[in-house]
Amino acid sequence: MGAIILTAFYLTGFWFTQFAYNSQAAQEKVSVMSAPQSNTGSPYRVGDIKVVNFILKPKNADKDISGFKITLMKEGTLDIVGIREPSVYPNTGENQDVIFTPVWTRAHTVTYVISDPNNKKLPHAIRIPVEIQGTAKGEGKLRLNKNQSSVVGNIAGSKYEFDNVEEGVYKFK
Repeated sequence: MGAIILTAFYLTGFWFTQFAYNSQAAQEKVSVMSAPQSNTGSPYRVGDIKVVNFILKPKNADKDISGFKITLMKEGTLDIVGIREPSVYPNTGENQDVIFTPVWTRAHTVTYVISDPNNKKLPHAIRIPVEIQGTAKGEGKLRLNKNQSSVVGNIAGSKYEFDNVEEGVYKFK
């Protein structure tokens, strides 16, 4: 049993090493949106935990996502409390059999492999909920670290290039 688990981790690591990190041939682009992008109209209270979402979505509508590694960066009075399990975006009920398998999780970094046991279709967009909290009155920013993040899918070279990466700006009172 231990050998099977060790082999699975080895193969997953090999897959990400070969495809997610080494491929430079990708010309397909993926956007990163934050929702909400700002809360300037109604600041969050310091200490309250709020959920904001990062949406990963390829520019080309017929391309899918089969895995990702994201590393988040924070600035100002914002703290990252946690990163929740991702889901298909928008949740229309079509991709209900999609499985998100966590491969690696660290403070502000998560890596997932996405599969569909029925071999129907991988998701076109992913929602990643992030729990944030204000540590003091003021403003904080949350953004994706493009240099330490990657998204892979059914494209030539397998690795998407980041395009239009939004950061979230949040006020705390």
